[in-house]
Amino acid sequence: MSFFAVIRRVLLIGCMGAVIVTIAQADELLLVAGGGKGSDGGSAIGAAMGQPFGMAIDAAGNLFIADFSEHRVRKVDTKGVITTVGGTGEKGFSGDGGPAVDGQFNAMHDLVLDRERNIYIADSSNLRVRKIEAKTGILSTVAGNGEKGVRGDGGPGAEASLDGVASLFFAPDYTKLYLGGFSGVVRVLDMKSGVIDTVKGLPGGRSIAVDSKGNIYVAGGSTLRILRPDGTIEVLVDKKKAQPGEVTIGDNTKHLGFDADENVFIADDFGHAIKKYVVAEKKVILIAGTGERGTAGVGGPPLVAQLDGPHGVYFHPPTNTLYIGDSRNKRVLKLVTEKSPTSPTANQTVVPLFDLKTEREPATVVETADAIITQIGDRVRGRHAREAKFRAYDEYNTFYWEYRTIGIEIVDRVAKGGDDVTFNITSLWPLNTPDFRAFYVGKNTVAEYAHNVDSKQIDDTHYTAIVKSNSRERRPLRMGDVIEFEFSPFLVKPPRGRANYYGSAIVYVVGRGVVPWYGVGEWLDPEPLPETAWLGGHTTLPYQYSDEPNHRLKQMATNIAPRNAQPFMLGRRLHHTDFGTGAHSEKGNPQYEEQAGKLGPQFVATSCIACHVNNGRALPPETGKQMLQSVVKVGADQNAAPHLQLGTALQPQSVSGKPEAAVQIAGYDMIAGKFADGESYELRKPRYDFSGVTPSHFSVRLTPQLVGLGLLEAIPEAEILAAADPDDADGDGISGRALTVLDPQSNVLRVGRFGYKASQPKLLHQIAGALNTDMGVTTSIFPIVDHEATESAAKGAPELADEDLDRMYRYVALLGVPARRDLDELTSKRGEKLFVEARCAKCHASSFTTSEFALLAELRSQKIQPYTDLLLHDLGAGLSDTLGDGSPSDGGATGAEWRTPPLWGIGLTAGVSGGEAYLHDGRARTLSEAILWHDGEAAAAKKAFVEMSADDRSSLIRFLKSL
Repeated sequence: MSFFAVIRRVLLIGCMGAVIVTIAQADELLLVAGGGKGSDGGSAIGAAMGQPFGMAIDAAGNLFIADFSEHRVRKVDTKGVITTVGGTGEKGFSGDGGPAVDGQFNAMHDLVLDRERNIYIADSSNLRVRKIEAKTGILSTVAGNGEKGVRGDGGPGAEASLDGVASLFFAPDYTKLYLGGFSGVVRVLDMKSGVIDTVKGLPGGRSIAVDSKGNIYVAGGSTLRILRPDGTIEVLVDKKKAQPGEVTIGDNTKHLGFDADENVFIADDFGHAIKKYVVAEKKVILIAGTGERGTAGVGGPPLVAQLDGPHGVYFHPPTNTLYIGDSRNKRVLKLVTEKSPTSPTANQTVVPLFDLKTEREPATVVETADAIITQIGDRVRGRHAREAKFRAYDEYNTFYWEYRTIGIEIVDRVAKGGDDVTFNITSLWPLNTPDFRAFYVGKNTVAEYAHNVDSKQIDDTHYTAIVKSNSRERRPLRMGDVIEFEFSPFLVKPPRGRANYYGSAIVYVVGRGVVPWYGVGEWLDPEPLPETAWLGGHTTLPYQYSDEPNHRLKQMATNIAPRNAQPFMLGRRLHHTDFGTGAHSEKGNPQYEEQAGKLGPQFVATSCIACHVNNGRALPPETGKQMLQSVVKVGADQNAAPHLQLGTALQPQSVSGKPEAAVQIAGYDMIAGKFADGESYELRKPRYDFSGVTPSHFSVRLTPQLVGLGLLEAIPEAEILAAADPDDADGDGISGRALTVLDPQSNVLRVGRFGYKASQPKLLHQIAGALNTDMGVTTSIFPIVDHEATESAAKGAPELADEDLDRMYRYVALLGVPARRDLDELTSKRGEKLFVEARCAKCHASSFTTSEFALLAELRSQKIQPYTDLLLHDLGAGLSDTLGDGSPSDGGATGAEWRTPPLWGIGLTAGVSGGEAYLHDGRARTLSEAILWHDGEAAAAKKAFVEMSADDRSSLIRFLKSL
């Protein structure tokens, strides 16, 4: 289908937070930013803008714009809000070493981003290249001393003279930054050494682009040339030699960029058009613009739209979108193409899990002219949030899946100039006019609130309560008021189980939304947690005050949608069901008869919860006891070819007859060592004893914790791939790589992200795989049990229905992430600094932003801190098993390669699991031991830890336990 083929118009309700967005057809240009008089903090569409030149998008989907005439770097976030991240708006040169927003620029022409999201700016009239540090916002100069010229080759870039910088372009591996100068000289900055040089033999041209093969495209005047790695130069386009009627480039070409196939986009300034050089056809085609300057045509076909002096072109592969800096019209436009994004390698195409075509669930926060409307789900509680005496707030009461979830709609009119906040409650069973309480006081009882009313009943299952004042402070509501509310869902004669319950203590900040909270002061007054504690974004749980550490990882996400509250409960019931007997793991709950008899014939455990106790990580059994909370992967060879008798995993239990094999820990080999300060330590390495069949190649993998898995699934592939450095191009000794795997449903190539070896691309596949290998329960995804080899061996129809599998997915995906603790504790803060200095964060990456296209609204566009890069890393011989996951020649993981495990929730291990054990087989009894087992790519980090003082080591561990 052609580039301009029409694709279906999709109306996305709330796909960008609370905004209604229309996604363009491929034959439409849409306005992204500018075109009005709006200011920072408001919508980018209609904002005041100078002349947008260079643009770039980070892995989170934020658009950065070099505003030439306003001397500022602008940012448009995924919700369409525009802000300034660099520059005061006054031209000049100042600000290095301080916040970029306080610095001055002068006529910036371009900007690019590196893998860490740092921004590099062509500060053209200042004759410099400046950098804004992503993590700190600090401004610095990386090239140019402010003197005009072409001097300083072979020395530090910051000491060299430049002739002005018109364009910037990173080499594919980000080791070099190319600078296109106004005089046509192209300089190159080595990103590791900081040394600058001139690209020899390159024809004059101010606009440059470097493709994945190392070809350098240069546009200057009315020509487009290419310098190949072998030094040959070819003129690709020359306007002077164009035939009559032939599309060619203009006399003043500006920025260049590549599409998904590395054809070259060209911004034609004087031609008022965007063109593209098609490499395979060796010709130029017109993409957008009529050739006449003007403003008309936005919202229509690109070939009838008018542009005025476009300078910037930027193609974003994950969304197949071309961004255009329509400079003199003071606006940024976009054109969505139908071409699939290319993969990280030349011959593969990685298909994203979520993209424009994903049929997303409705947003849970919607903004109208009159109100901000927030929708969340809730469940019944046995006691109040701050009652440690009963330890009955976070536990689940019997029959929790029957009519015991509630939907809450919060209509905040104060946020739009009104005077009230309305709370609408929808139940699944008639309630006895629930009490509604707001504005926590807590001085006399932990259930004391300043605002206490009976909600108004609309019908049998709908109730409402209106709050018009801050009852605690006895004044009208205003923006920023913290409303903790709770209501009592008293069921009217439920079919079975308890009737009277309490609700969750939920905190809503007027004008902001529902937030995770913590208690402050003697009475534990509610305060929103600082966002540094929001490890799971808006899914983050509030602090726990009910003394139930074992229940910490079992809770609903704080922002769960009403539509998912009941499926969450039904999924939880399946998670706790014995697929042999149908029994529930928690006393007082009835048998789930429909699920009985599905177990085996061979299996590891009878239920999910049997391994994932409290949803935490498993502990290795005592020496001599069977291993029933781990998966023992087996193979006929080191590349994981199925074992002839055991298949791909050992199942030590059987419904009838003798199990195929079993394994136990025979003992441990102890390894002594010393820290640099002389303190001794001792590591242990397990030895295993098999009964029945003894495989020569195996890998023991203990049950991991269930934390934030839905959020990990929602991390954009582009973010994962951007961190990969399989050939260690930057020379830092760390060469993480993404594992690409086939989707078992669609057979397309995906990025692997789940499991110890990143072998599963989707959470649904991970769950279905565990049902199959661990319990012998078949699904439509994996209809054949592990130890059978052919389709004829399938048990017939899948044992677990797709609807039930989806419920299990929603349960696991929407478990809340515990908040970070010890935020202000100095030892923990020092430990965080040491964690970074030791380069632990090179693999345990602290932050991502999830996809705006994620299926579940709760997981969409969340800023998260999982402390993983989801990449495979070689951790050395000490942690290597005799079994990998597929042949390394085909890209499979070796025995020494492990996916970086997320660290969120790791500090709760002792309380959740009843003890501590870390790493894939639980050999590490402490976090310190886990660090000491690191080697290979992590050798430098381990060395740094070994050389720390005892106090520093303690601080680092304290930080890890705050997660």
